[in-house]
Amino acid sequence: MTLQVQQGFTTNYLIPAAGQTQHVTYSGVLSATAENLDWRNYAVNNQPFIPQGAFVDNTLGTGDITLNIQPLNYNVVIKAGVSQAVQFPAPAQATMSISGLGQATVVFVNFPVLPTNPTVTLEAISQGIALGVVPTPNSNGAPYQIIQTPFAPVGNTQALSVGTASASITLASGTTSARLVNDGAQPIFVSFGSAAVIPAPGTPSAAFCMLPNTVETFTVAGGVTVNAIAASGTNVLYVTQGSGA
Repeated sequence: MTLQVQQGFTTNYLIPAAGQTQHVTYSGVLSATAENLDWRNYAVNNQPFIPQGAFVDNTLGTGDITLNIQPLNYNVVIKAGVSQAVQFPAPAQATMSISGLGQATVVFVNFPVLPTNPTVTLEAISQGIALGVVPTPNSNGAPYQIIQTPFAPVGNTQALSVGTASASITLASGTTSARLVNDGAQPIFVSFGSAAVIPAPGTPSAAFCMLPNTVETFTVAGGVTVNAIAASGTNVLYVTQGSGA
């Protein structure tokens, strides 16, 4: 394994302006045979270099990069094919080994970085209610990030006349969200998949209630049937297919 090493200054706005931060860059072809680094051999302006994080480009790598920090025996793993910022403990007098497979660049810096994780699962939310299945922790224990993706309509809006008998429409395949507008003076009950049934005391139903003149957005499966029923009167349920919340 042949690595090229460069040292230099960086600018970090997290620290006072009365000083500079430094970086040490390793670039080359990694292999399963670990390359050992001794941070006691690196100094800038006679100041020891103590890395606190790294920016890792493993987009050309065909195997995971492992940074092993001693004496803590702390491992940081960067998956093949990704670029990632990582943070790790770096006590004084530390050493490190790097192993991987293929071309890669690792820029070590002596300031805290904001870690990123390309394997994080993003779960959409709508009106404060988590949608979809509950995520399981990923392999390295990184927290899941929650984002809200604005609703984007796809295709046409369908109008469903809702009366005292269950009525239904079928969404197109590939639909991931549905925006429902209950236009009328009566509450209605809506279900996905099975026919809508109005719940009664002692008789539960899978249908949920939409109050008059309200709007709701739901995550749905493509090709699902939207069913609706009213206790009395007639409303119009507008159903818009799309994605996001």
